[in-house]
Amino acid sequence: LVDGIDYTFDYNSTSDTIILTPLSGIWRSDRVYTITLNNTDQFRIDAPTGAALADGDQFRISDASGPLGSVGNTVDFRFERGYSVQIPQTTVMTIPALGGRLGGIRDGERFTVDDGANVPITFEFDKDGAKFQPSAVAITYTNTSTADDIAKAVVDALAAQNLNLAPRNLGDGRIHLGVTPQHLVTLGPNSNLSLTGVTAGVSDGEVFVIDDGDKFVTFEFDSNGFTETGNVPIAFTRFDTHEDIADAMVRAISATIPNAITNPSPSPRLDGLQLPEHVGNGLVHLGGAERHVLRTGLVARPTGMLPVLTTTGRPGVRADFGLRVPAAALRVYVPSAGGPGIADGEVFKIVDGNRVRVFEFDKDGRVQDQDGDFIPDNIGIRISDLDTVDDVANKIVTALTNAGLAYNPNQRPTNLGGGIVDMGDPATGAPKQLLDTSRTALTQSGESAGVRDNQQFSLTLDDGVNPPVTRTFEFDADATPSTGVTAITFNLDATAEQIADAIVPIVRGSGLNLNPDHTGRGIIILGGTVDHSFSPRTGRVTQRGTPGVDAAIPIQISPADEFDGNRVAQAIISAVNGAVSDGNLVGVVANFRGGSIVGIENARFVLGLGTVFATNGGKGSVERIAAIEDLATNDLKANQLSGDTQFTIIIGSVAMDMGDAGIANGVPYPTSLADNGPAHVISNGYFLGSSVDAEIDARPSADALGDDLNHRLTVSFSNAAFAQPTSRSPYLLQVPANGGAGLTDGATFTITDNRLGSSVTFEFDSGGALPGSTRIRVPFSALDSADRVADA
Repeated sequence: LVDGIDYTFDYNSTSDTIILTPLSGIWRSDRVYTITLNNTDQFRIDAPTGAALADGDQFRISDASGPLGSVGNTVDFRFERGYSVQIPQTTVMTIPALGGRLGGIRDGERFTVDDGANVPITFEFDKDGAKFQPSAVAITYTNTSTADDIAKAVVDALAAQNLNLAPRNLGDGRIHLGVTPQHLVTLGPNSNLSLTGVTAGVSDGEVFVIDDGDKFVTFEFDSNGFTETGNVPIAFTRFDTHEDIADAMVRAISATIPNAITNPSPSPRLDGLQLPEHVGNGLVHLGGAERHVLRTGLVARPTGMLPVLTTTGRPGVRADFGLRVPAAALRVYVPSAGGPGIADGEVFKIVDGNRVRVFEFDKDGRVQDQDGDFIPDNIGIRISDLDTVDDVANKIVTALTNAGLAYNPNQRPTNLGGGIVDMGDPATGAPKQLLDTSRTALTQSGESAGVRDNQQFSLTLDDGVNPPVTRTFEFDADATPSTGVTAITFNLDATAEQIADAIVPIVRGSGLNLNPDHTGRGIIILGGTVDHSFSPRTGRVTQRGTPGVDAAIPIQISPADEFDGNRVAQAIISAVNGAVSDGNLVGVVANFRGGSIVGIENARFVLGLGTVFATNGGKGSVERIAAIEDLATNDLKANQLSGDTQFTIIIGSVAMDMGDAGIANGVPYPTSLADNGPAHVISNGYFLGSSVDAEIDARPSADALGDDLNHRLTVSFSNAAFAQPTSRSPYLLQVPANGGAGLTDGATFTITDNRLGSSVTFEFDSGGALPGSTRIRVPFSALDSADRVADA
């Protein structure tokens, strides 16, 4: 209940009385009202929804471990959504909700469609048979036509004309027009129609790439049945809405990549988001881990069309100060047999900037042409069985050089001899190239923009007191390092892990007071302080994080509707308490306060950064709430084992259904009333456990079945049986199929209340009750049917 909406709060200082007045005039009966009084200083966070938060939004908490008046340990928490991809909505026409009635479509109202190739066609709404513009195409309607009736008429009229549209009635008066970038739709003056969306939607041949650091997969939107070799098709037509295409995109990723390469590694503090997911309105949430790279804005063929996918977010949060180390520079190896070792039609793929290029080895003078337009789909590399390894290598270099790829002019593809091709480096500022040789006899090592011989980086220690100390490190593959540097020996086909492993002991022994640790995949955490700095110099090693600044702690969220404020609140609680368990914060406690509310205790401050928790139109809110104190400044005492001060008021007759959760991951779950455990007022449709039953208090058990065992039914002394495999509530008692003839006079069954320890025994009796018996008589005769015995 919300103050000012459901009730008003008033305090009488004379009588020390709190008065809560329902705005409806009365408190509803058959309800349980819980009043919580704040007994500790705390910060109150009202969490926003996952959709309201952007990837990278963050807030900061400082504990009270420092001296009074100063901050203690400070931790930044960053909301982590990872990648999201937006499919644009193409033009949608909306008929006014009033349809043909007053205030809806007007007789004579017009719109015009120009397909860029033919004479524009004007359409006119007509309800009296007399058009204002004789050349216009009539769309007839009546005063009683609904918006959906008129939408159907518009679709039929558009489909009947040669306009290259793909119209579709979406319902509720909305029409998907199915336009291309060449279409122009204009409304007449003072029109009651409305247009939303863009003309340039997803086109055939637009591609995107997901790279997990070890492999990459290329997905291609396909409306003509032809895709480049190796691309995963996402089939669509112009009749499909942006939401249909988003669904197809999710299916393609899920079906092609088991468990989705976009899924981050499991973590006990993650919410277990299901990825990928279409969260609505054409927005596809991919998420991902730090190693994943999503590339959009790519085209499979130089058709002149522009890619339209937009990407927001990126996996990963601010890291500890360290290094990201690539593998050695990218190389390709021709099979030792040369030309005979490569089959005609083998292809390899390069993703470069906004281009995807497929190269095909050609021995018969024919390069793949799927659509039969006499334009080769791939870039041919003409070879023969007479070619040596160096002949093939030279031809690969020539094809790469002439393909229009963006290379660094000082490091272009080169034949190194022996069938080894140095694949060059990307142009300055361009992303690294991706290479896939899996469909050829070629092999590859390293990565684009990788480590090369004689490249350098440096680390400096400058504490402001002693002279600065700088160490320059040089990668050395030929045992000829430069003068005055510290050599790091590596092989020219080394992986990122191998090079990082070589760096760690060299840096550790460099006298810079660093304790580097290779955490995998070429990631090195250096440690260090604000006195340290890094320079890439001529190398490809890059910096992660900021010296002296701890890594941010991620809070995994999703923009999906089900990730509401409550889910975000739970994620915040898990992250904050996890930071305490890991020693990043001291004494801070995050508690769930219901709905989207989180209570943060023992913190010096909780501060939103940017628009997070901002006072004016921000994402969520935070406020400091002081504890209730007496005149001697003593905090209000708790009256619950949970540490809360609560009062429960029951109005009317209310039965409560409690839970039975026991221990989860070694930690007792707060189930009982004393621990402020969950309790549900029994109503239709919802209950805790496998059946609805009221209890005085919860019955936690290790297998979470305590709530199912409030009663026990014993049938061993009767001819009746359980009507389900297990004797667990809700009980179903099966009378013999032949009714009374199958029962024995004097047979019994017993129901026991486990909470109170009391039992009641029922006796099947065909001859009359015995005097003084405490059993409950169930009368029957041998002639009774099963249903009649059940009724008894």
